[in-house]
Amino acid sequence: MNSAVEAFEREFAPWALKLPAADVAARQNGQLRANGWSVLYEFGSDAYGEYLDYYAALRGATDARVNDDWHARIYETGQILAFPAVLEAYLYGRDPSQEELDRAREPVLASLAPQAQPEADIGSADTALWEDLRDVVEAQPAQPAEPAPPRRPSSETPAEIDSMLDAAFGDIKTPPLRKSKPVEQVERPTGEQAPI
Repeated sequence: MNSAVEAFEREFAPWALKLPAADVAARQNGQLRANGWSVLYEFGSDAYGEYLDYYAALRGATDARVNDDWHARIYETGQILAFPAVLEAYLYGRDPSQEELDRAREPVLASLAPQAQPEADIGSADTALWEDLRDVVEAQPAQPAEPAPPRRPSSETPAEIDSMLDAAFGDIKTPPLRKSKPVEQVERPTGEQAPI
């Protein structure tokens, strides 16, 4: 917790604010009023480690460096998480209630909460397709494999292929082909007869 307290004291060094050593040692929440500041602070821990939360408002003085209430969480690692100021407290120059602090922190903390993982990580559409196919195959009882059809020789003629297709798909009726008109053949002039 020393790193969090040191980060807090660096933040407020221009005003010489320090948390009471007894409160830090006992991890006891409290309020600090000094040099025009009113600072509510509380200690706690979550999935990311121990932290120090504070809500600081410059109430009894003015300073060009301060244009809003300061609301943050400092983790033992030194990482600082900023929370929004409590608008009502800022506008009316009062300390926020615990409920107001919780309400201001809630959306920020909810965005940090680890997302619940689905039971099976699908990953992609391809993975989902393969999982569906696997489920279907596993659900069907094992059947003896049918022998593979004989391989066709490479010397098959189109007529043999047509007969195999007819055997496989039946006799599909196709409309008769229309007779086309004969194409008139035009004789092309040779090089000597060609016009210039």
